[in-house]
Parts: sequence; structure tokens; C-alpha cells
Amino acid sequence: MLSVTAVTWADPPPPVTVDSATSNAFSHPLPGMSDEQVARFTRGDADFETPFVSSGNAIRPGLGPVFNASSCEACHPRDSRGQPPPHPADDRSNLADGESMLLRVSVGNDPRTGPIPVPGMGTQLQQHAVAGAVPEATVIVHWRTTRGEYADGTAYELRRPEFELTDLADPEALTEAGYTVEDIETSPRVAPPIHGRGYIEAIADETLLALADPDDADGDGISGRVNRVIDAVSGERVIGRIGLKANNPSLRQQNAGAYHQDMGVTNPVFPREAPGAAVNRDAMADDPELGWSSATGSPDPEAGERRLGDVTFYTQTLAVPSRRFVDNPEVRRGERLFERSGCAACHVPTIETGEHPDGIALLSNREIAPYSDFLLHDMGEGLADGRGDFVATGREWRTPPLWGIGLNELVTGHRFYLHDGRARGLAEAILWHGGEAGAARESFRQMTAAERHAMLTFLRSL
Repeated sequence: MLSVTAVTWADPPPPVTVDSATSNAFSHPLPGMSDEQVARFTRGDADFETPFVSSGNAIRPGLGPVFNASSCEACHPRDSRGQPPPHPADDRSNLADGESMLLRVSVGNDPRTGPIPVPGMGTQLQQHAVAGAVPEATVIVHWRTTRGEYADGTAYELRRPEFELTDLADPEALTEAGYTVEDIETSPRVAPPIHGRGYIEAIADETLLALADPDDADGDGISGRVNRVIDAVSGERVIGRIGLKANNPSLRQQNAGAYHQDMGVTNPVFPREAPGAAVNRDAMADDPELGWSSATGSPDPEAGERRLGDVTFYTQTLAVPSRRFVDNPEVRRGERLFERSGCAACHVPTIETGEHPDGIALLSNREIAPYSDFLLHDMGEGLADGRGDFVATGREWRTPPLWGIGLNELVTGHRFYLHDGRARGLAEAILWHGGEAGAARESFRQMTAAERHAMLTFLRSL
């Protein structure tokens, strides 16, 4: 484990995790917060849950004109994982049937500056619109299934989504730029859980770089690397750590981007309306009910510094639930199998934070157990989205932390995993691993039924 200088506490430091195994397990504040911090956490919680409405309304206006969801909570119910739209019997559903899956889009990628926006659409497709506006497109989800079997002959089925874009709101912008619908690269996202993110911000760049092995110098087949992204305020190129492809450097930028893209809400980081709103401007210009001004093309920032700051503090200080059943023999056996199969090479059990960039002492210089290295890894063709995101290729994803994963079903009521919710349980999630994780996946597939049960029991203890 990498070491850092320990912080000096006047009293024994508060615990890093909180003991909770309820449906609100992901929604607790960090242990040890002051009254002032708890008050700010509570304000941020209220802002996180309260929906925006269209600009003609007096209470919390600013939604849209196009959007994916009306609140943070809509995508992250109980601060947890979203789910894809339903998988009907005809294997065909509409993305607009749910709120917690969205579609990133682009027409290429520059590793230094990021994804190239789709003309008339930007880098995220909004499938909902306020009254008087139109969604950017209709997105049909086609579910494809394949079958396989474990080494002992037990059968399993895997599914994956494919996306069809129709009814584009501004097809002329696309054709005038020389593109067709087939040129649009798509990447689905189901909202991940958000507890523990403040600790991720506090991991020092040097720690991530020390964990990285981009050229696989040690020959173990694992070659994690950092993403390098643009800080939207400074314009500098920095290490990314937040997001499914580590495409954001901080929670402030992640949250500002979610306001801007997910809800169509302008803010101090992104004060102009998203590109996809342009198609609605002629019909809405100078409409006081919708808050548009033809002079600026957008209203004043609809989420101010106070709201953005409080929501950011809230997401920084959501606690991690403690592990359970750690002394159970089946859990301990599963943990050994997890390590022996190579899963821990990317899902690194423990890591130490440095100084939190916003000076939050409770997050600084702490030993945490995220079961992640927060690096990009080639996950193979099966999980590839084909869409680059700064340094990340179309086959790379950031290792997701596993802390709290055993409580997912209790908190959300569902068992959908991976970046697009395709996996209907932890076993399916493992079986989709490929690329650098192919050997670990095959080790799991070769296990006996009893061994698989033990390893899944260990994961459910996290």
C-alpha cells in the first residue's frame, strides 16, 4: 500500500465508514462532521432531491428546454444506482421510458480536448423537453441476448443494449456539417451510486500515477492508466478521477455538468445553454414564460454558486457504509477466491487519501477500502462502447469502486449493474469482463458452483 503523511487528530479520528444496512445506507453524512457541516449537508441534500421546473414557474425554475431528468435524485434514487428502461418481451424499449439512463454522443474524440460534439446535439442527448420544446431525438433501445455456460455445464444468459436514433430535432445541422446519423458515436450511462466520492477527490495524483502501469511493465496483463481531462474553469489539462471513464477532475465540475446536461440548468461553471437547446430558440425567443432572451440566447445561471456549492459539499461528504459479515467463513473464502482470480489487481482493496482539495479534514489522509484503483482499463470488445473520452478509448472504463455494492438491491430494489445496467446480477457483471479482466472472468467461469457462491457472498458483504 502507498503511504502518506498522517493527519494529527486531537482525539481518535472518527470512523471512515458508517454502520448502516438499511434502504438509506448510502445517504448518511460522514461521521464526525460539525454542526455547521451537517447544516450545509442538509441544504445540499434538499437541493439534490428537489426537482427543477420550466422557467415560467415561480418555484425553482430553469429546467430545459431539453433535459434527461428534473432532479439529481431522479437519476440517483437514494443516492444510489439508476436502472435502464424496461426490457420488454419484444426486446425493444424507448429510452424516454426511464429517467436514470442517458446517452453520451459524439462524432469523434480528441485525446487532448475531448469528445467532438454532434452538430445540433452536443455531447449528450436529451430525450425529454418542456412544453413548447422538442426532444433532441427519439432513442429506441434494442436488447440483444447471448447464451453461454460455466465450466460445470450450468447455463447462463447475457444481454446488451443497442441504440437506434430517429426523429432528430435538428437533422440539418448534422447534414450541413457532413455527418449522418450513422456517424454518431453513442455511449449509454446508468447513474452510478455517489457515496464516498469525496474520498476519491482526496486521492493524490501521485498515488494514482504510482498505481498505473500503462505499458504493463510488470507483465501481469494489467495496464491501468489515468485519464487526462480539461478543467472547465482553469482550462488546464489535469488527471480525471470522477465518472465512468474518469472524464471529470472534480465533483464540482461533475455536478455542474449534470445540471447543465442532465437538467438543462445553467450554472457558474457552464453559464450558457447546452448546444442541443438551439433548435428550440426561434420558437421560444423573448418568451417571458420560458425565460428566454434573444439578446443573450440564454437566461442568467439558473443554479447559482450557493446551490452548486452546497450540492457539491453534499456529494463530497456522503459516507460509505461499513462492510458486513467479515468473519463469516463463506465470506472469507470468497475473498480469497476474489484475490486468487486476479480481481484485486484492478479492484484494489485499500488505498490512502491525501489532502482533500477543498480542505475537508474528514476526507484527508485516511485509509479507505474502495476496491478500485480508479484507473482506465481495456475491458474488451464485449463492454466496448466505441466512443473515446479524452485519453480513454472506446474499450476503456474506469474501475468502479465496489464499496457498498452488497447493499445495492436493498437500497434500489433492483439488481442492474455495469455502466449501462445490462447485468442482471453480480454474476452477469463478472461474465461481461474481458480485455485486461478476461483472465479473471475465465477464472470465475471455471469455478465450481460452490466457489462461485462463495465469491458472490463476499461481494455482497462489501
